[in-house]
Amino acid sequence: MYDGLKGFRDLYPGEMSARRAVIDVLEATARRYGFRERTRAAARLRWRRS
Repeated sequence: MYDGLKGFRDLYPGEMSARRAVIDVLEATARRYGFRERTRAAARLRWRRS
């Protein structure tokens, strides 16, 4: 087995399928209103402290 990364939550199949269903509805709705998908590599994100 493996140890999960600290600060990251593991999603198991039951949780993942429910999460995927919600995301599918949100994505379909956004596409219907003309939004397009955009992604950004997580490694490029810069977090700032306030």
